[in-house]
Amino acid sequence: MSAKTTTRPRRAAVSHDRTDWERVRNMTEEEIEANPASDPDNPPLEEGSMRDGRTMGPGSSGWETIWLHLDADILEWFRARRFLYQDEINEALRAYMDAHRDED
Repeated sequence: MSAKTTTRPRRAAVSHDRTDWERVRNMTEEEIEANPASDPDNPPLEEGSMRDGRTMGPGSSGWETIWLHLDADILEWFRARRFLYQDEINEALRAYMDAHRDED
């Protein structure tokens, strides 16, 4: 059997940036502030909502990645409510755990 080296052809670097930077540079402050406010996927934070928040994410202490099977309609409902639906699922499970902690 002869030794054979397999090589993968190199692809040219492709930019996936579709931002219209000229339009962004020409925006007024009012337009810049109005854009996120009109985005249905980016609801404004409620006053004080960050006060008691916790920062967690992959690599944070206490964070563990798992595979979880959910009914399709449950997942669809959480995805429709928030961009970071996984955080909301975590918050719902934590609230359930806290409510039933005395049952153990």
